[in-house]
Amino acid sequence: MAAPPQPHALVFPMDGPGHFNALLSLSDRLADEEHGLQITVVLPQVTVDRNRASLEREHPRMGFVGVPDGRADVGFKSIGEVFKSLDRMQEPLEDLLQSLDPPATLIIADGFVGWMQDVADKFGIPRVCFWASSATCEILYFNLPFLISRGYVPLKDPENANELITIIPGLHPARRKDLPHCFLHEAQGLELMTSFSQRTVEALCVIGNTFEELEAEAIAANQEKLRYFPIGPLLPPWFFQDEHLPEPTEEGDVSCIDWLDKESPGSILYIAFGSGARLATEQADRLLKALEAAKFGFLWVFKDPDDDALLRKAQSLEGGRVVPWAPQLRVLRHDSVGGFLSHSGWNSTMEAICSGVPLLTWPRFAEQNLNAKMVVDKWKIGLEINNDDPNALVEPDKLVQVMNAVMDGGQVSKELKANAMKLSEAAKGAASQGGSSHKNLLEFIEYSKNQAKKQQG
Repeated sequence: MAAPPQPHALVFPMDGPGHFNALLSLSDRLADEEHGLQITVVLPQVTVDRNRASLEREHPRMGFVGVPDGRADVGFKSIGEVFKSLDRMQEPLEDLLQSLDPPATLIIADGFVGWMQDVADKFGIPRVCFWASSATCEILYFNLPFLISRGYVPLKDPENANELITIIPGLHPARRKDLPHCFLHEAQGLELMTSFSQRTVEALCVIGNTFEELEAEAIAANQEKLRYFPIGPLLPPWFFQDEHLPEPTEEGDVSCIDWLDKESPGSILYIAFGSGARLATEQADRLLKALEAAKFGFLWVFKDPDDDALLRKAQSLEGGRVVPWAPQLRVLRHDSVGGFLSHSGWNSTMEAICSGVPLLTWPRFAEQNLNAKMVVDKWKIGLEINNDDPNALVEPDKLVQVMNAVMDGGQVSKELKANAMKLSEAAKGAASQGGSSHKNLLEFIEYSKNQAKKQQG
């Protein structure tokens, strides 16, 4: 009897590091020798054309296919452009599905791509929804129509910003201003978020980049409504290795690691705001003044400065290093890093948690303020710089006060570090053989294979 055909998953990430990297990490696991799925990753043609060599080098078990999205070059100017790009990919994606050999037996797509359910239904292929943010954020997106109907969203009167929301099961106590920034303002985006979030329930199941020991209540609440598999943290296999890390494969200058090698344990503050967030020039100047007054070194990922003079000033500060890019996972794993000043994106937050590095939270947009609140109030692994208003200027004195509290080795610093290390061990346990996320991954794979067989006849 011939062996059954190998399951073939078509993977459709959202083009951007905040959603892209975790789904690629999941795809690596699905394609490894243990699980043996054939993986075809579909990306915008411009992305594949520019990055094919590095994609194939870093993910050798997967295939990459480009389809047009109407852009002549990589990058987006706004979130609206991101969704327009996604919409333009639907028709060429359907053409690809008709010609794919062997045919796809499963679609794994980012949860922000609501129309993928229509494609899955048209071709009779089960769709798996990948949720790139926290389980807590998924609860809020799922309950967005309810929050709108009860008047919590949007936030029309700032005087109501501190009103507690206590009616969402699984939600850690939150004020209205702690809801994702993108919920708080009346705009066309709110309708868009409602539309794709409600398509989640139509999917075969949902997989999330989180783990049970981190968000037990939120995960349980999701599982009341959805078939939800928490399989995080979705990081490269080498990340939790205790032995020497493998040689870097990332493109770009990694000399900052050599610089970190020369610094004392816990002495460096790592500063990075992700792929899309930026500080205004006035705020970056204040941060520079604070770093000048501080008593610790720093590594600052300083991207696309508006002011060359500001960059030169940053580069001149004693005890610091300024780079346009850094291999963040390796930086956070480094013994010399004692804190992470972050925009509180979910990937960065998870990477800090898994590394046992305390955070200084400074959210800029999306659900970053919600992540920051959990870091400070729920998990107690960081301190807040400003979680409420991304446009408010924070003065150097306040910055120095918060940074020193994390970096000075005092009682607060020790408590934050101890809490962070506990979560790091929990994350490692969840991802290990027999851990909660590993078990959930195996269950997800078995369930998906069985459902795909049923749908095929």
